[in-house]
Amino acid sequence: IQLGSSFLQSVLSCVRSL
Repeated sequence: IQLGSSFLQSVLSCVRSL
């Protein structure tokens, strides 16, 4: 579950960057 949370955080960061 930790991995999933980390992945989601990474995706959110990418989306905010765009």
